Amino acid sequence: SPNVSAIMGIGEGVAGFLAQRKYGCTLLARPNHDFPDMVMESGNRIFMVEAKGSMKDARGLLNPELWRMASFTSACAQMDNRPVTGLLIGTTVVKRDVYNCHIIEVELA
Repeated sequence: SPNVSAIMGIGEGVAGFLAQRKYGCTLLARPNHDFPDMVMESGNRIFMVEAKGSMKDARGLLNPELWRMASFTSACAQMDNRPVTGLLIGTTVVKRDVYNCHIIEVELA
């Protein structure tokens, strides 16, 4: 069976890469054993990034985290005057060099 820590590590690496490339983010903090996996910024916006990795369909791992991310996004938006976006990024490892990625953006109006 695949090493779960390695698959999760791939998921976090891909999430960081996508946040940098798609959203232009730079890393601010990487909470240790806490939620979210990364706190990043781009321009005047804060991004909270939670990554999930799986050998199965990673979308199933994102849905349970949606309410948690919405709660954290709301709390953080009240602590800073910059807008806050939550990113849930799931990576499914199909093969050694083939990944499917899914992104859910959480923004509160």
